Amino acid sequence: MEQRQMQKTIPLYTLIILVSFASVASVLFTPGLPQLQSQFQISTASTQLTVSLFLLGYTIGPLIYAPLANRYGRKNTLYAGICVAFISSLLCALAPSLGGFTVFLVARFLSALGASAGLTIAFTLISDVFTDRQERGRVIAYSTLAFAIMPGLAIYVGGLLVSYWNWPSCFYFYMIYCVLVAFLVSRLPETKPVHTEAVSFKKMLYHYYRVARSAKLWIYSIIWGITTGIIFTFSAIAPIVSAKLFNLSADAFGTYSLCVFAGLAVGNILSAKLVTWLSLKKIIIAGIIVSLSSSILLFLITLSGHLSVGSLFLWTTLLFLGLPAIFCNALALATDQSSDTATASSLITSIDLLVSIIVLSLMGLMIYSLAATMSGLFVIMMIIIALLFYWVGRR
Repeated sequence: MEQRQMQKTIPLYTLIILVSFASVASVLFTPGLPQLQSQFQISTASTQLTVSLFLLGYTIGPLIYAPLANRYGRKNTLYAGICVAFISSLLCALAPSLGGFTVFLVARFLSALGASAGLTIAFTLISDVFTDRQERGRVIAYSTLAFAIMPGLAIYVGGLLVSYWNWPSCFYFYMIYCVLVAFLVSRLPETKPVHTEAVSFKKMLYHYYRVARSAKLWIYSIIWGITTGIIFTFSAIAPIVSAKLFNLSADAFGTYSLCVFAGLAVGNILSAKLVTWLSLKKIIIAGIIVSLSSSILLFLITLSGHLSVGSLFLWTTLLFLGLPAIFCNALALATDQSSDTATASSLITSIDLLVSIIVLSLMGLMIYSLAATMSGLFVIMMIIIALLFYWVGRR
């Protein structure tokens, strides 16, 4: 009875906004990357560093929030993260007058540290409340609509902001968004009582060690991380590819990106519906087939020299359509490996984002062309996902 009552007091829209808190911060200003590159007079590799450093902070943050969430409660930990994200966004907006690109990079890193509280605590709340694996998979599928709806809307809004008020306006907008998130958090129940016991570094390491012994947790987390890497690869490279190859403006790119993230949204809904009829592993296989075949076709079109705006966004949309079937159910299987929900959620999130950093670092090594790099990375990542899933399925 207590669990059912708690489920009613955690609105789905709040979970969606918490899950997307950091992802919105990561992509909101990406339509302004060409503008940022011009203002700071930096190379394309340095421009991608703005995304990579954000992911680094996004990776470290969850490891900090697990002991804080267990010691001070879920809500207080969320408030702390929101405050850090708010102040860091202000520093990003003021970077040109405070010290230039270096200040911007440091602020982006700190912004990620703060914003990462949203995703980590959201999955902790889900694990606290929904103990049944199938039900948790369904809730995760609907909650991770955030990865489809919110980043797509963020890129669209970012495109409009950049077109009319330049890139710093994106960070002022995000500060307003932080206030909205804080209001929603204030209306959440506290699912973990506050403990008087002090945070112990030794005990924290022990908890992580105990959770990290699960090989399946690592594999499912890595699979989720690779799908996240695909999304971030598109967000980091596609704006520049669209501007250089097709002369798309920032707002036009944002509009086309809505189609891509609409595919992700449809995939989330389908994944949530399929849980009723199919096992989580069968749904993952279906997602792999859709996304792998789409990525291969996009790569072949790019190599043939026939890449167009239509083919770029069409095949990327189909690729994104299959991703939720993979990451929603991989995440549900990963969280099923430990009863320590906060520590497991933090470790899973950190593994996910560490993999994304590795993916983005590969961009600097593959210099044939940005379009070929992006589509080639899509194929490589999907093949790795298929191999990892085959391996974990045999254990």
